[in-house]
Amino acid sequence: AEEVLWDALLTAVGPNWKLEIYFEILQMTISKLEIQSVKKDIEICNELVNNGGDWEKKNKLKVYNGVVAIMTWEYKKASDYFLDSVATFSCSEFIDFWLFIFYTVLSSLVAQDRATLKAKVVHNPEILSVIWDIPNLKAYLESFFRCDYKTFYLNFCEVSDRIKKDKYFQLNKNYLFYIKEMRLVAYKQFLESYKSVTIKSMAYNFGVSIEFIDKELSAFIAAGKLACVIDKVEGVIESTRGDKRVE
Repeated sequence: AEEVLWDALLTAVGPNWKLEIYFEILQMTISKLEIQSVKKDIEICNELVNNGGDWEKKNKLKVYNGVVAIMTWEYKKASDYFLDSVATFSCSEFIDFWLFIFYTVLSSLVAQDRATLKAKVVHNPEILSVIWDIPNLKAYLESFFRCDYKTFYLNFCEVSDRIKKDKYFQLNKNYLFYIKEMRLVAYKQFLESYKSVTIKSMAYNFGVSIEFIDKELSAFIAAGKLACVIDKVEGVIESTRGDKRVE
């Protein structure tokens, strides 16, 4: 089938006809998880769209670009592409709408700021139209946005189990990177409200043990990912950025 498509490219005239064929080829390379071939094919598609692809092709290509970004750990890029196409989604031959929304929410939570989440995700009618059909996703999104970290962590565990089985997140164990980055985002959001907070208080808020939070934060601090220090004697986490309130 792939050989037939390559032969068809030889006689295809204009960017739109070529894009129709390349989308078919891209679906094949994506399904095989051949990342180098995927990168090459998506680059060609982007060039064709820039050289005269119509609105529908441009909109479909955003979905393809978003999925490729998921495969390559570029969650901000993935979210931007998905959010740009969510209201005019027309790529059901490649991905089911509910799965597209699943990826949109996942990538947005880990990569977008709160203002963008509020404006484009939390109250988005297209997202809300199917989010109830995706287990744990609504609670995952809303609990994070409401800073209800205990509920968030419970649903995060369920969502994490789900993405471990997802073919794109399984590629090179991408899910490990997502899970780590999402935990970091949640910790940053919690800690940015405080100049000082006890480890006990943070552990309680997340519904985990003191030892777990201590180990997690120590690793992120050592990696330069969190702007805070831990006072082991007092059991306190102190922010090293700006003036925040104290708990």
